[in-house]
Amino acid sequence: MKTDDLNVVASVVARHLCCGCGTCVAICPTSALAMTDTPAGLLVAQMPDASLCTRCGLCLSVCPGAMLTDKHNKPFEAISNPDRGTIRASYWGWARSVDARLNAASGGVVTAIVRHLLETGSVQAALVTRWSPEDPLRHEAFVARAPGELATSQKSRYCPVALNATLCELMDCNRVAVVGLPCHLHGIEHAARLLDLPETIRLGLFCERTLSTLLIDRLKSLAGVSGRIARFDYKNKGDRGWPGDVHVQPDNAAGIFLDRNERMRLKDPYTPVRCRLCFDKFNVLADIACGDGYGAPHSDEGVSAVLVRTERGEQVIADAEETLHLEKVGPETVLEQHHPTKRRRDCLAYSVAFTELCPDAPRVLPRFYTADRDRVERSRGRRFRVTLSRAIEFETAADMDEACRIARTGERRQRIRRMPRNALKWCLGRIPWGQQLLRLVRSRSR
Repeated sequence: MKTDDLNVVASVVARHLCCGCGTCVAICPTSALAMTDTPAGLLVAQMPDASLCTRCGLCLSVCPGAMLTDKHNKPFEAISNPDRGTIRASYWGWARSVDARLNAASGGVVTAIVRHLLETGSVQAALVTRWSPEDPLRHEAFVARAPGELATSQKSRYCPVALNATLCELMDCNRVAVVGLPCHLHGIEHAARLLDLPETIRLGLFCERTLSTLLIDRLKSLAGVSGRIARFDYKNKGDRGWPGDVHVQPDNAAGIFLDRNERMRLKDPYTPVRCRLCFDKFNVLADIACGDGYGAPHSDEGVSAVLVRTERGEQVIADAEETLHLEKVGPETVLEQHHPTKRRRDCLAYSVAFTELCPDAPRVLPRFYTADRDRVERSRGRRFRVTLSRAIEFETAADMDEACRIARTGERRQRIRRMPRNALKWCLGRIPWGQQLLRLVRSRSR
């Protein structure tokens, strides 16, 4: 790689660190960058016309995918626990509006808050994502300026969306709301130092990972649908209630539901490299972070986990109180079902594997996150190297057919690897002391 390439975001893409957020596109003063779909169904920054690039380095300075230097990590250095972030209050919650709650992936809290902000004029616009009206399998960033425009932005996307590429459309506003993943809010934090952004209320989503759009085609195939579809949902409560099953709606035909376990089983082979290296699963830079309310009293209509992180977030919750049903709980009660300890271990193990597989890449985790790196390297290295090398192979596929073949191979290997464990769990689950042992193992793994 040429030395001058290190001054542009191309170096991030070449090292599999681009998270597809689009911040570099918004910051580029010469419009030299654009977001491009890859054969692996991911979204990366590319330079269609290299002559437009002035090597100013702005794209790299705001890139949340890089996360390499101290200037990238400054927003996190001030947080005492970067794994979980600052938590002023935590709740189980849901929208009081029945429609908002039923149409949401979980409890509809984010939609209710954004709707309230728009209705009261507290913000002039909200930056959200939605499935494209022209193609139900395409996803796009969308600036909502009226409450009625929010219905299409509900439910989980899981696909890469260049949300921050649309930041320039918000410059005519004084105050806006942004609903985004951790990488989106990381990018906005960096961009705010260079762009005169309006005051931003940051509504963050918990993030397990972004997934390749090829997974949608795979789930369509498993549902037996080959033609055009009218609607696709990763999580739909219409069959068995929350947390929802995959729903595929063919044109002029009844919808087909796939068991949610099919989606969970297929996630690994379609996960990009950068998501495996991400330490921020709970959106620590958000004013309010929300996710699935696992561990809450079960409700088929859905429950959200809500973490209020800032003084501004507290004010937003207080103002929107009439639109929400909130039950205060302890932060650990909210977080424990999302396995934060396991996520930290996995992130560290993947970072060690990445350093070995891409030795020319700088370190990919902040300084504060690598205290027990040596222990992780000794105990968890090999399996994570295999998984990560397969993810790199998937991302560098020459065409879509090759990417699908690599993903299918990953599916088979994963199924074979899990067979002994699944058989043991099946046997233990049928005897009383075995059930107690399984519960103990699960609690220790967190």
